[in-house]
Amino acid sequence: MMLHLPLCANAAPADKALGLHSDGGAWKFYPAKAAVDGRTNVLLIGDSIMNGYRAKVIQSLKQTANVDCWLTPLHLKSPELLPDLKKVSAYRGYDVIHFNIGLHGWPKGRILNKNYPDLLRTYVRTLKQQAPKAQLIWASTTPVHARNTTQLHEEINPTIVTRNQLALKVMKEEGVAVNDLYGSTVQKLQWVRGDRFHWKRPAYDLMAKQIVQTIESTLKQQPGNAAEDPTAHTLHSPGQKAVVNLQLDSGVPHWVVKLNEKTILKPSPLGLVLKDKDFAAFRSVDFVTSEVNNTWKPVWGKASSVQNHYKQAIWTLEENGPKKRRLQIVLRAYDNGVAVRYRLPGSGQAQVLGDRCQFQFGGDFTCWSANGERANHGPVPLSQWKGSQLPLTVKVADDCYASILEAQIDQYAPISMKRLSPTSFQSQMGASSVTLPSDSSWRVVLLGESPGELLVNHTMVNLNPVCKIEDPSWIKPGISMWDWRAWGAKTEDGFTYNLGMESWKRHIDFAAKHQLAYLLLDAGWYGLEFDPKEDPTTSRDHLIIQPHPFKPHLVRKPAPKDWKHPVDVPALIKYAKSKNVGIILYLNDAAQKNHDLDKTLATYQQWGAAGIKYGFMRAKPQAKVLKTRKIVELCAKHQLLCDFHDGPIAPSGDRRTYPNYITREFCHSQSDAMRTFSPQTFCTTVFTNMLAGPLDMCNGLYSIDNAKQVRPKIFAELYSTVTAETARVLITYSAVSLLPDIPEAYEAKADLFEFIAKLPMNWDETRILHGEIGRLITTARRSGDDWFIATCCDEKGATLPIQLDFLKDGVSYDATLYEDGDDAHYKTNREAYKVRKRTVKKGDVIQAKLAPGGGHCIRLTPANR
Repeated sequence: MMLHLPLCANAAPADKALGLHSDGGAWKFYPAKAAVDGRTNVLLIGDSIMNGYRAKVIQSLKQTANVDCWLTPLHLKSPELLPDLKKVSAYRGYDVIHFNIGLHGWPKGRILNKNYPDLLRTYVRTLKQQAPKAQLIWASTTPVHARNTTQLHEEINPTIVTRNQLALKVMKEEGVAVNDLYGSTVQKLQWVRGDRFHWKRPAYDLMAKQIVQTIESTLKQQPGNAAEDPTAHTLHSPGQKAVVNLQLDSGVPHWVVKLNEKTILKPSPLGLVLKDKDFAAFRSVDFVTSEVNNTWKPVWGKASSVQNHYKQAIWTLEENGPKKRRLQIVLRAYDNGVAVRYRLPGSGQAQVLGDRCQFQFGGDFTCWSANGERANHGPVPLSQWKGSQLPLTVKVADDCYASILEAQIDQYAPISMKRLSPTSFQSQMGASSVTLPSDSSWRVVLLGESPGELLVNHTMVNLNPVCKIEDPSWIKPGISMWDWRAWGAKTEDGFTYNLGMESWKRHIDFAAKHQLAYLLLDAGWYGLEFDPKEDPTTSRDHLIIQPHPFKPHLVRKPAPKDWKHPVDVPALIKYAKSKNVGIILYLNDAAQKNHDLDKTLATYQQWGAAGIKYGFMRAKPQAKVLKTRKIVELCAKHQLLCDFHDGPIAPSGDRRTYPNYITREFCHSQSDAMRTFSPQTFCTTVFTNMLAGPLDMCNGLYSIDNAKQVRPKIFAELYSTVTAETARVLITYSAVSLLPDIPEAYEAKADLFEFIAKLPMNWDETRILHGEIGRLITTARRSGDDWFIATCCDEKGATLPIQLDFLKDGVSYDATLYEDGDDAHYKTNREAYKVRKRTVKKGDVIQAKLAPGGGHCIRLTPANR
């Protein structure tokens, strides 16, 4: 039997995330439009009869209850019934479930009377198991009338009566309350519609009134009813994976975070510290929930399309003191992340001195964290962690990982961590002056069932506002050459690279040949970077030298009188543009002391520069945040990319709002600070620092064996393999990747460099095929029909299966494999590699063998394209 089921005009959108069986039309689950946690949660289950009364029930209970409805055509022998029932009844913590499951089971032979009680008993016990706190109310099935008459149907209605009698016995045995809708409507046959099953409006109004009275009566008898405790609230993610419990404890808000029932954070305080007077104890005023599910397209990123699906709660608190000041806690729950922020209402200015947010972990979990420009912390138990910087990544269980970060850092000082106990930490935030109303940045708990899931997580960007650049089409990701680490390299034709026009033109010519997007001119193009007297809008008229090979200090040297190639950056930019190569210019913070930033950037735009690299910003925490945002906004105004170095504000998903914010040195950039990082550090950084956002790590050195001896800006041996250096360029997420070597080094290994040269740095899809923090990572990124796959490992080496189960069906691919040489080693044989080709298809497996500290790359393109 298929009943026509008109959709109520005021029905809330169905929750597609539940994945319920549907016969089409309006058969589906309808959650409450704007659920308010702390109110009674009611679930109505029924067939098309319920569709007639549910709107009235919702309206009648709107001030006291969240009413969800499941309209279903399923009967007691439907194979989908119990799986769907489990999902629905666990959707939220229900206080009352009002259900009927009779009308669709009447056809002859569908369900035998002798089997009906056991089937119904299983149904009831499933409800009890899934919703143990709920009061159950069974509604008897309404009468069936003969078509186009007001008489009971002679064949069908006796079955309805028998089934109601059998059900009544089951309900008595199971202790379930009864709402006799049959008894109240059998005397009102004048209100039948004439189609055998349905009723006119007066009958549905009667049913609704009776249902509301039954629910209210049941609630009055229910001890410990959730509506009596407005201080406790729960927010589930759309797919029920993540859950956040909120509670006022002695007037202080607390939060608890779980993933798949595993506790990440135990009850942990929330709140702000104000300068004028601290908040008194709070009381709960309101708790309003909503749900958002949309998709947006980034200007560039890990994927061409991003789903933004979350449930949100705004918890309004009011202090009990005479001022009755309010604080709102805004909470979002994604299936792969939870975020909380503070909202200060009102007007005027507020001085915020600190953050009361705590992270009291559910155990002494293994952890790893960022550590400035040094090797990451970890793996260590939380009780032994000596860090303070975020991200802090923890392993809760083999199938549960989390990372603490901060999103949308644009007004308040950033946070760090201070230990309170072996496994508890307090958020540390510098003083911040804000204009009311004001939203803080988000405190974020990224969630995943594996380390790789953390890396493909879009929570950070989803927490940021939409793009504010009206036309961002000028923003182009790509590979960039770089002059800084190349300085001092000698070529076979007797040329020595320096910070001058000839060197720069060699880089540009090489970039043009291989269709690389940019060249970065680092410090020194306009003079000594730390001297505020230097003019950042004028090409220097002198040489820059480093007197001591092992000390980074630079000095001026007068240019020779017959200087054949004086520095002329505007002319260089023009030359580069003629070859379709953009120039990125370094700018030190010291230059702002005597030169207006807006005018400086306007000059760069006039020259035709592509962007800036901003270095060594000096400011207090909040001032640094505000200054960074100002620079990014001004760069957007003048159509300039920006890359921040030297202790920048952490990435926080802000590339969504300002996609010209292409990358930053939020890590130890290779060979910087007179140090190099190890293979293990690389395999840790990608699971800590890179969770925050794009990193400028400067991988891709090919002249590894003697770089320390001949390069003034490489002070330590680089322990890696040339294949690992290639793989790191793909694995390290960034819109622009800076290559540290000279063109001749890449030409000498042209078959290997091909992998880097083909990287678009903007991706339609990203997958993490293998991921073990500190040990190894395999990243696969797709652009169009082409796949790029790269693997890196620690000092132990590895052999890994690369399963190509994500390729298109029926398509053959040309695979180019870039591999470590047979005897390659990150210390003793760093430049040994080999390249081979083969044909593959979906389902094939490539065995990737990595040398100690090594790497492996694969490029896949459709054959015969």
